[in-house]
Amino acid sequence: MAVLLPRAADLIVALLAVMKAGACYVPVDPEYPADRIAYMLENSAPTLLITSRTDAERTTADSVLCLDDPAVTADLAGGVRGMSRMRSGWCR
Repeated sequence: MAVLLPRAADLIVALLAVMKAGACYVPVDPEYPADRIAYMLENSAPTLLITSRTDAERTTADSVLCLDDPAVTADLAGGVRGMSRMRSGWCR
């Protein structure tokens, strides 16, 4: 998993969720140059990129979860029951 989020509350929540799930993550700073982000994502080959819609446009990752996507926000607000529909809200 890779996490491409600015330093804010969403980043902390995403990192805690990844750790709680027992997964590992590659932290990617959105202020890095585009070629460095591309290299990090290509080299680490994450199964999922957690990011925002703005930063998702800068990447070529296959599986992207945009936390600010309205469908994802609605699913997360629905609690555990909403998580079963999560895949439909992915950016890619």
